[in-house]
Amino acid sequence: MRTKLALAFLSCVIFSSHSMGQNQLQGDPEAVALIEKMLARLGGKDIWSRSRSLYIEYHGWRKNPAQAVIEKAWRDLQQPNQRMEIEGTLSDLILVFTPDSSWISRNGEVRAGDESAHRADLDFWPYDFYTVIHNLATADQRLVLEFEPPMRVNILNQDREDWGWWEIDDTGAPIRWGANYEGEVLEYVYGPVRSFGNVSFPAWGTAVDGFWRFEYVEVDVDSNPIPDSYLRYPQ
Repeated sequence: MRTKLALAFLSCVIFSSHSMGQNQLQGDPEAVALIEKMLARLGGKDIWSRSRSLYIEYHGWRKNPAQAVIEKAWRDLQQPNQRMEIEGTLSDLILVFTPDSSWISRNGEVRAGDESAHRADLDFWPYDFYTVIHNLATADQRLVLEFEPPMRVNILNQDREDWGWWEIDDTGAPIRWGANYEGEVLEYVYGPVRSFGNVSFPAWGTAVDGFWRFEYVEVDVDSNPIPDSYLRYPQ
């Protein structure tokens, strides 16, 4: 499924529907410079802007219920499609959402997703950590960057509404990220950046309240969307 973008660049260029190739990031010069440095540190804005989907494998620990888990996630970066597979010591879970619907498989038992949870996932998708990296790389013109000393970038839309924030160190590595989800604050801390092949990414991350603590095992961007078969409701 995951064709390396380094080869795809020779034949295919994909742009977000909200961006054009010549756009520039908007906002405070200090904030723009920090985001440009972060994108370069993560592998370069060219590869992230041309990416259509992202595959991630995490090994970590979740609470509620407390258990070790292996999580695999396929995330579309241009429209709200996502599949997450969570293999735990206590239970196994598959979570899928698309613009039209969602479904859940828990220990092999499949059911349609809750409508309110589906709406919350769709509402949050533009603000998600991974989606925003792609949108920043494309210089999405919905976004305005605001600098907050010493090293924080607040991301706003054109109406000055909050789209989250990043704290970035002198090397361009993301240290912390936060956003609002259903009226609650999500905040994560990230470890040192390392290479994952054609991109770089933090080696690990943790929610500040400890509910999800993980190491990144694989991070790979792709010029293709998530296959429909990964999203389709099981028959």
